[in-house]
Amino acid sequence: MTKILTNALRVANRAPCVERVKALTVLRKTAEWIEGQPGFLRLIDQTLLPNRLEYRDCKSAEEVWEAIRSLRVRGAPAIGIAAAYGVVVAVQHHRNASSSEFATKLAEVAGYLRTSRPTAVNLFWALDRMEAVGSRRAFSPAEWVTALLQEAHSIRSEDAAMCRAIGRFGAELIGPGQGVRRRTRVPRLRRPPRPVHDAR
Repeated sequence: MTKILTNALRVANRAPCVERVKALTVLRKTAEWIEGQPGFLRLIDQTLLPNRLEYRDCKSAEEVWEAIRSLRVRGAPAIGIAAAYGVVVAVQHHRNASSSEFATKLAEVAGYLRTSRPTAVNLFWALDRMEAVGSRRAFSPAEWVTALLQEAHSIRSEDAAMCRAIGRFGAELIGPGQGVRRRTRVPRLRRPPRPVHDAR
């Protein structure tokens, strides 16, 4: 997989802009659901990029919380997707609970995941959306788990569609020999002040 990633980046850097979009589609997903029910969340550990491509499997709410908190998953949409799947990871083992117990567990998990990154707008948006699933109709806990997983899939697929659309429209604006300069508003990490030595 590391070889595929390297080759894709090499092609993407040399190709015209439209071809770059196509070349980068071979890259693995930042966050994806593995298996069915029960299943788990697999993330690219972004703290290791670009030197290493490694995956982290999250099989509990605590592991998803840690991945978001420690910046293993980065980017507002990816954080929201991870949180949505994190809800499913946590509640999927409670399908035999009563509906009231399941609803309580769902609220607890969503509240817990919100503390992983209190400033992440997509995190709160995705968790609100997951909690709203139960308000559509009465579910048994087993049906509720299935509906939550489908909602998480929808959040992920909607984001992927938006990203592809941005890539298509953006590619048409960039001609041969042109490039893109990306700026981020994230401030630099502040270094601790250097010690002051008395020169006397």
